Amino acid sequence: MTLRIGIDVGGTFTDFIAYDPDGHTLHEHKVLTTPHDPSRSILAGLAQLLAESGFAPAALRDATIVHGTTLAVNALIERRGARTGLVTSQGARDVLETGKENRYDPYDRQLRRPAPLVPRPWRRTLEERLLADGTTFTALDRDEVAMVLRELAAEGVEAVAVCLLHSYASPQHEQAVRAVAESLGLELYLSLSSEVAPEIGEFGRATTTAANAYVQPIVEGYLRSLRGALADAGHRGDFFLMWSDGGLASIEATLRTPIRLLESGPAAGALAAGYDAAAAGLERVVAFDMGGTTTKVCLVRQAVPGRSAELEVGRIHRDKPGSGVTVRIPSIELLEIGAGGGSLANVDEMGFITVGPQSAGADPGPACYGLGGSEPTVTDANLALGYLAAQTPLAGDLELDDGLARQALEGLAGRLRLSVDETAKRVRRLANEKMAQAIRLHVTELGEDPRDYQLLAFGGAAPLHAYDVARALGIEEVRLSRRAGVFAAFGFLTAPAGLTLVQTVIAPLRALPRERLAASAAELRSEALTTLASAGLTEAEVELHYALDMRYRGQGYDVTVPLGATLELDPDTLTTAFETTYRRRYGVHHRGAIEIRACRLSAHGPAPDLNVRPHRRRGPWRARHERDGSGSTKQTPGSTRRRSPSTSFSPVTSATVQW
Repeated sequence: MTLRIGIDVGGTFTDFIAYDPDGHTLHEHKVLTTPHDPSRSILAGLAQLLAESGFAPAALRDATIVHGTTLAVNALIERRGARTGLVTSQGARDVLETGKENRYDPYDRQLRRPAPLVPRPWRRTLEERLLADGTTFTALDRDEVAMVLRELAAEGVEAVAVCLLHSYASPQHEQAVRAVAESLGLELYLSLSSEVAPEIGEFGRATTTAANAYVQPIVEGYLRSLRGALADAGHRGDFFLMWSDGGLASIEATLRTPIRLLESGPAAGALAAGYDAAAAGLERVVAFDMGGTTTKVCLVRQAVPGRSAELEVGRIHRDKPGSGVTVRIPSIELLEIGAGGGSLANVDEMGFITVGPQSAGADPGPACYGLGGSEPTVTDANLALGYLAAQTPLAGDLELDDGLARQALEGLAGRLRLSVDETAKRVRRLANEKMAQAIRLHVTELGEDPRDYQLLAFGGAAPLHAYDVARALGIEEVRLSRRAGVFAAFGFLTAPAGLTLVQTVIAPLRALPRERLAASAAELRSEALTTLASAGLTEAEVELHYALDMRYRGQGYDVTVPLGATLELDPDTLTTAFETTYRRRYGVHHRGAIEIRACRLSAHGPAPDLNVRPHRRRGPWRARHERDGSGSTKQTPGSTRRRSPSTSFSPVTSATVQW
């Protein structure tokens, strides 16, 4: 029996949690992240974790390590990826800038869009063309391909995204481009849209492939360096990465599509929420993860987090969908809110107080960290109001300084002509309202009522705000995880190896192309089994779940219809399944022609066996609230009813919200 270790590298802290299958115990640890070389904090933290938990250094040898990192998403947000080129078909050179030709804010006359990942001089076109059915209209000229690739390499391009028209229907031209590149011996990273995002929709496919190429050299260098450092430290066991869809994959599979690492940490938090919800018998949970810069929210129903086929990164306006880079990858469905512990408090031109979306980040961080920050943040307000304890040691000997927090708030208080305490109360109240409003909108857009849910709070700041957010939403019960500070790291331990694949198949439902759908399902199954074999899984261990993207003809958005372990090919059965899913999402269904848009496959191995030693269960304990004059509340323990010790694992503490 070997250790299973989860490692979550964040902007400020690197979190560790280890499960000992012999003692059925969990061991936690935190260290400050070393941004210039995250492997240093990982190796130092692993050594400290083993020493503090009583394990010999040799225990690392056979341990299974599961890792998540913000490296890919930070590279996109901070625009510090590789020099990237784009090779596409004639007429599609500017698709990265024309986008969907919509405005994310139709009333903003100064509207800005994110700069494309590939500058126009490094976008080249080829005189080739496939038709929508995958047949060749104009053949690919290999000499032209060689010329274009040589030019890009000579101009210092490191990675090339290849996104040819209709390659989702047939990859033959893109594969020919790869063959030419290999024959030339050029030192170029190549990303093919037919492998990264084989779906209809030129804009989403192009941006996703460009993003994959943009981060590929950085991610590969990091992972190979980390793997080598772990090997030098004696590690010989399995090493997995978590993808945005919550599945685990090997380094080899990840290096082909590193863009799938984008939301690895938040996805792990959602999985941990699902695990704790199942252990505590909770059917409907709002997973509320508030960190230093953002808050992420996920609906967990029947212990399963929601899924999405698309996400957005690096928004110019954090709270405005469409203002970032669109990435078409399977992902845990997350709402991102520009409010976190490090969110800056300010005054706008109208004299109103604002919170976020700008953040103090990890460097310099909130003023109370004493690392050079001077602007007031939500964390400073919480410390000034007593929600946080001053001089409390954090990871890396970091302590919170109440004097620095109040000093940062004084400037803001002067502009508002308020006391420091009143200013801190308003900062906190505004942050609470901002999060509550965003959560309410997100839940209602999914056809749900937040009052039907419980709030599960985790992350560095969520438990501080959970009571007030729940009260604003009408949620009657709050759950606080015992592992709130290392929740994502724990989520890594709960995840099975797995992945989600998709292939475009467009056809009217009543003219169902059975052979084509069956062939698509077979291709997806073969690819999934091959990828999971690299993670050590046999075919007998893999569980398959098919789904179809469907819509009413003429609509602009698809609905994913789950089908189970086999791909259903009966039109009447598919019609019923689609109408049921559509009604659940929108409250109604229509009568009209239905069409199929894509075939999806989710494949995963068995869930890890975590037989954690039982905890004594408290509660539910009731929390009284004290009004502080601003509509906010302070949480103080009320009468607590104790139950007899339980033999079941209770990972969360319950609080009933009263008002």
